[in-house]
Amino acid sequence: AIHETRHNNSQSHLDKPSLLSPAEILAQGLVLEQLESIPVASIELEAVLTDEDHVANLAESMRGNRGQISPMTVRARLEGEQVFYDVIDGFHRAEALSLIARELGQNLAAKCVVLYGCPDEEMFDLRVLAANSVRSVKFARMAQWMQRSFTSVQWQHARIIELIDAGNITIAQVFSLAQLGTDGKRLGLVQSEADELKAWALKKAKQWNRPVSTLAIELRTVEVAAPDLVQRVRGGGGGHEGRGVLTHARLQAVVEQLPGKWDRQREVVEVVLENNLIASQATHLAFLIAKADEDEKPQQANMILKDPSFFIRHERIVQRAHVPSVASDQVIQTGKTGEATKASRTSYMPDGAEKALTPSE
Repeated sequence: AIHETRHNNSQSHLDKPSLLSPAEILAQGLVLEQLESIPVASIELEAVLTDEDHVANLAESMRGNRGQISPMTVRARLEGEQVFYDVIDGFHRAEALSLIARELGQNLAAKCVVLYGCPDEEMFDLRVLAANSVRSVKFARMAQWMQRSFTSVQWQHARIIELIDAGNITIAQVFSLAQLGTDGKRLGLVQSEADELKAWALKKAKQWNRPVSTLAIELRTVEVAAPDLVQRVRGGGGGHEGRGVLTHARLQAVVEQLPGKWDRQREVVEVVLENNLIASQATHLAFLIAKADEDEKPQQANMILKDPSFFIRHERIVQRAHVPSVASDQVIQTGKTGEATKASRTSYMPDGAEKALTPSE
């Protein structure tokens, strides 16, 4: 279980500074957290999504007389005889300090709450919780670290590891399994394996402070979306402020209709952003493109993408279709999106819509 102090690293909860060196603390396997000044060069700067404007603003502030005010939270680990530090909370501060160090041509010290005895799974769980602090890059970060937490688990049933490594079980399917409370037979699981996976999902939903159903849908979106689109997701909404912003709602609207079709997803996303379409409009647009592709009518699909005003004029027809979501319980459980998607589009396309959206010869 995650130690309570891991969730609240205020100075009043920190351990008294140890007389041991960081390497000695790690070698002895001690579990503690303490405030330290550590070399910026020892902090691992992973390829984590950051907001460049936020980094620049922090760097400008840190160049002032007070320097770094708020400590970062890092996990200490030992590689050979050298201690390295993985950021848990404070990626923007780490990037800003690294930027200043490069400008000055010298190593700097960073104020950090250092966690010792923190395994990988716990570190990724803490990163998920900390991701809420930067709304602009929250979705992509949380998705990445939830997946890393999932693959860091020491499962009691060895076959679960084999199924995960083979790609036969995904994190989205596990959360759907917990949401529905099913026996897992569709995933090829025996009851004890399904129980272990469901217990893990329920535990993580509580730790991450998010509903199981929400996690199932959001992680399903990540699994079927082009990775670069997931990285582009930012906080925001529609209207003037949302123009050009790929929100989670917009991404989900597109990829639900075009699961796994990365090139098409990218094309539709660009049209959505250029025309500032809201999520429901994005769903209808992706629905039409997917149906045209399935019906082998590339001219129709290209016409809609090249002239979005055509789509917008006929949107009222499409809205009557009650466009279905392919992230249904059955699809998440089995992972078989193709047949379910095609059947849904066939049954939901309203009378007159296809005729109206067919280009004249």
